[in-house]
Amino acid sequence: MSELETYVKTLINLYYDIQKLRVAVLNRVKVTEFTRCPNRHLIPLPKRKEFKGVCPLCGAPAEVVNVKPPTILATIGTELQELEKGIYRYLYEYISKDPLWQMYLSRVKGIGPVLAAGLITVLNPARFETVSKMWKYAGLHVEYVCKKCGGAYDKPGNCPNCGLPLVGRSPRRVAGQKVTWNPTARKLCWLIGRSFQMVGGVYKGFYRM
Repeated sequence: MSELETYVKTLINLYYDIQKLRVAVLNRVKVTEFTRCPNRHLIPLPKRKEFKGVCPLCGAPAEVVNVKPPTILATIGTELQELEKGIYRYLYEYISKDPLWQMYLSRVKGIGPVLAAGLITVLNPARFETVSKMWKYAGLHVEYVCKKCGGAYDKPGNCPNCGLPLVGRSPRRVAGQKVTWNPTARKLCWLIGRSFQMVGGVYKGFYRM
């Protein structure tokens, strides 16, 4: 992998980190109504639940108050948005000349420059001989685990150690053990599926299937 591709991978992860922080900051700016009780608990007023006049934390009598968030939060949110847009523009310039983007990905509803850059650099499906190898690389395969001794195997059957039937499950991280799949690629596939789910179109049908 070239230095440029490594740099692009870093930018993709940074983009989602900034996006997550930006959403959290702007959500704080939008919240102006709180419940306040004598115990000085200031809790955002739930929108979907009826306020019953008590503090949701301690149960003491509470009132609804309006609190204006500090202006610096809105400023930080705007700055994070600009950083997000800057990374987006860079990633678009990076993939705009790639044949995979020009001939295919740019026409897929739900795939933008960020997801496309991830597909081209992180996943790069063309390097896999079979789709099952790509699934395994992205942690989308099935692993078979013995519930007694905890061993994980690629094929179904009985545990070679204790003889109990192996149980299939999706791969997961285990403390102290190195994963055999790429967590970044797995997150990318989840984001693509989530995008298809939200934007609709023919790929939403595939997602539902």
